[in-house]
Amino acid sequence: MSLLDEDNYHLDLINQFPEFDKSRKYLANFIINNFCSSSIKENYKKALSVEKNDYIIYNEPSFSKVWYGIFELIKDIEIPLEDIFTMLDKASILKEYFDTYSSSQLSDIHKMLKDCIVYSLAHTMYNNQNENLYNDNLYNDTGNYFIKKRIQFPQETNPFSIITLNWDTLLDYHITKACSNFNEKIQLDYCCYNNDINSNLTSLHIQPSGIYNIKLLKLHGSMNWLLCPNCGRLYTDYKKNIALFSIGDTNFIFCEFCESLNRNYLLQNMIITPTFLKDINNIHFKNIWHNAYLDLCEAKK
Repeated sequence: MSLLDEDNYHLDLINQFPEFDKSRKYLANFIINNFCSSSIKENYKKALSVEKNDYIIYNEPSFSKVWYGIFELIKDIEIPLEDIFTMLDKASILKEYFDTYSSSQLSDIHKMLKDCIVYSLAHTMYNNQNENLYNDNLYNDTGNYFIKKRIQFPQETNPFSIITLNWDTLLDYHITKACSNFNEKIQLDYCCYNNDINSNLTSLHIQPSGIYNIKLLKLHGSMNWLLCPNCGRLYTDYKKNIALFSIGDTNFIFCEFCESLNRNYLLQNMIITPTFLKDINNIHFKNIWHNAYLDLCEAKK
């Protein structure tokens, strides 16, 4: 999770693997039973019969050969993944049923799907770093480029913004890392009211405090954002992919405000899936999308 600390990053992935494994097995069961051909369903039943309990072993920590074969079966489905996203988003927004699944069950499946995305992306980022596939010099140069470009203009202005649909945090991290190399005070600006875990200024307070801002508008959310479903607080971390901690039923980061009121304080990841029915009704997404709209309208380049 933290690109600064590879050992902790790997340990976080190991600790969260059981929850990821549980989610992907449940998803496999859902996809095969609802979207696969009869031959694939039959092969799926045969594979499950090998398991001790003749059913899905959710808590199995190891990657079994049986499940490897099951995941290979899913590759043969013909339905586009975007259609599955759209179906789940539609059911979640409209509280609809699908086949024998209630809206509550579909909501759980929707969460499991996003959990799998978060874990897979975090794992990929770790592997890229560990196998020297990620070019550190290139990313450092990119971070330095944006900072040098920003300080050419007065602090109180907004000369440019970066608009992205990506969830990853490579750009966030390397811009933040590069900020420490300059004399001027500079900070990433997500253009929404965020509560930073490391006590950095909220985005709305950066410029009024005399600090240079670099606008990074992440229209589909980010791996380093977590949302409290009760009070709506958005928690961020410029150095860690904290969304990894929201996978499954375990959560190591929570809303202290709601905990003090004895309310549910478990945080949720903030990513919008690639779907034809994007739900951007959350106040933070509204602010970000409105900022992107204004910047595109006023852009000279």
